[in-house]
Amino acid sequence: MSLREWQDQVGTLLLKPSQEAQVGRVADPKVRVLALYEELLFNTVCGTVENIYPFTHQVLTHHQGEENQWRGLVEAYRRACPNRSYSLIGAICDFSQFLGKQSALMAEFPFIADLARYEWLEMAVLNDPEPALHEGLASMVPDVALFDQYQPVWNPIRRLYTFSYNIPVLLDAWKASPQSVLENPARFSVPQDLLIYRDPRTLDARFFVVNELTATLLRLSGKGASYEATLTALQSEIPALVQLSGAVLKRQAQGLFEDCLGKGILMGSLSGSI
Repeated sequence: MSLREWQDQVGTLLLKPSQEAQVGRVADPKVRVLALYEELLFNTVCGTVENIYPFTHQVLTHHQGEENQWRGLVEAYRRACPNRSYSLIGAICDFSQFLGKQSALMAEFPFIADLARYEWLEMAVLNDPEPALHEGLASMVPDVALFDQYQPVWNPIRRLYTFSYNIPVLLDAWKASPQSVLENPARFSVPQDLLIYRDPRTLDARFFVVNELTATLLRLSGKGASYEATLTALQSEIPALVQLSGAVLKRQAQGLFEDCLGKGILMGSLSGSI
């Protein structure tokens, strides 16, 4: 047997093990070793999924006897979405998208893809590498008269995502009474923009429901534009703001920038351009 043929055989066994290749059911020592490795690999992946998606796991195994179905779901995911990363965390990053494509599952638990996405985003911001800050960064928001001379520097470790369900409220309700959530999940169907970021002071993941104004501002950020240019772009995105005079808009925006700075969403300001 050539090396290529052996590698193909190993790959087939690990991704699609046959019933005959289970540990303890075969005589061939080589196949037994591969079967054991496959079992260890699956258990590791399954454990990682449960650690990163604890509430998703709780929901899908709430009723007695559903643990085997959960393990089958994880195995189906592993086969449908082969690992593209050297890390275990990277191996299960597509789990929420996979759940969203399971029509029967979504019919029974319409919020489950959103819940998994919520849990994944928390893990993502906690594990993002720490970027280097720009030299000359000042931890302040400039006076409105200097908005054209400074640019905001936002916390790069953040995710802004639009959810179809109010997941924070749903989780609180789940902790109090899981059955109440399962009986009427539609009451949590409230589309919202949620900001998840890593607090630079405590390194904890923070979650905030943001309104249209803040969500649009965050989506426009990070392009190297000055405060003034950012507000001009904001007016183009939200026509209602055109009715405000420039001075009024700047004063109101300054309060929002200060709030973001205090929460660690805005890192500070930089004079000139990057």
